[in-house]
Amino acid sequence: MHNYSHKAVLFLLALFCLCQHAFCQTSFKLDKKRGHYYMTTTVNSRENVKVLLGSRLPGIVVGREVFDKIFDESQYDNVGVSNREYYSDTRKFNIEKALHGKVTFGDVSYTGKIYVIEGDACVAVPVHLLKNEADSTTNLIRLNFKKGTLDFINRDTYDTSKAQPFKVVKYASTPGFETTMELADTYGHESEIKGKFILDLGSGTPVFLFGKNIAEFLKSNNFRLLSATDKSLNTVGKGILAGYCKIGERTHHGISIGIPNKLYYDEILGCVGPAFFDNGEIVFDPENETIFYR
Repeated sequence: MHNYSHKAVLFLLALFCLCQHAFCQTSFKLDKKRGHYYMTTTVNSRENVKVLLGSRLPGIVVGREVFDKIFDESQYDNVGVSNREYYSDTRKFNIEKALHGKVTFGDVSYTGKIYVIEGDACVAVPVHLLKNEADSTTNLIRLNFKKGTLDFINRDTYDTSKAQPFKVVKYASTPGFETTMELADTYGHESEIKGKFILDLGSGTPVFLFGKNIAEFLKSNNFRLLSATDKSLNTVGKGILAGYCKIGERTHHGISIGIPNKLYYDEILGCVGPAFFDNGEIVFDPENETIFYR
């Protein structure tokens, strides 16, 4: 009798652990819209909330209308804000307040600043700063663009020998890395330049160049610049039709590279978007501040 009771206890315990595991959400299906990636999950215990994944965010950014529905302001510290303007793509928003605290997304979390802006913008979170609440050992953050998934994996099961690392020079709110870009246009001009790039999950183009030293690089190597227009055929900048573009060990052929009219960064050459890793994946290693790709 005692033996049966013991087995029953073990069975119930195993079933409980299995159920607990089943209800843990550390894997998310992604939706791609206009070059941006979204997931729908539970945020602060509120179900079916749309979340934008970003990597060039100062922290969580959320519209006032959405904030009032899913956040309890009394649970956060008001830290104030020095700059009252926030830019998203070509739009400018007023920052109403800045808070600090913890936000949960399923069974992962973000701890840091939360910027509340005017309007009804959905929650946007720096994906590389998320933390696995269910299992602290499964802490590598993987974005698989072919499958359209975000999940957390154990470093012992991830074969880094089959992936390429970026030399990260800045992780924090905006991950940046240093590497060499080899570039050739379709008119026979080619060269290479070494510098820093930003990994921008919100970029709709594979590569976008905006560093001040890009102008001299393109001019001295006689790259052919073409006018770039918006949907209304207004000129918004220039671009290169790249017959060949290699950044790190990743290569693309026949892509358009945008260049704005105003080049405004001194130390950054430009940004690399998810389209540069089509059918591939990016893995963030927050502990070692490393980015892998394959």
